[in-house]
Amino acid sequence: VLSSSVLLNLIVIRCGKIPEWKVARERVLWFDIALGRIVSTPPVSETTSTSTQQNVLVERKVIITFTKKSDYIGLNIRGGREYGIGIYVSRVDIGGLASQVGLSAGDQVIRVNDKDCLSVTHSEAVDTLRASS
Repeated sequence: VLSSSVLLNLIVIRCGKIPEWKVARERVLWFDIALGRIVSTPPVSETTSTSTQQNVLVERKVIITFTKKSDYIGLNIRGGREYGIGIYVSRVDIGGLASQVGLSAGDQVIRVNDKDCLSVTHSEAVDTLRASS
């Protein structure tokens, strides 16, 4: 029972791609949200660019506030250190708090509260999100 407001502070980057394993289990492919299909190129956040033209991804802070017992985050994640990639939002439930604050499939989770999520395992990311809600 939530007796007071609980805050979940997320730092995310809108990447527009989700890791996909259904096609090739031995390597990570990516589902491009805008194109609606699987692509082989990872989002810019997963690559190190040596070109002179740098793509800049803007981090944004999202605050989710749990005020009622019935509140829920309403998102699924994919990825983790064991796959050699970051943590990505793979689905957002309509009616969940994640949807209400503008999170979308393809957002990369950079930080949850004070926990860096760039090199955590999938289980660690799930535990961090659950502990905050």
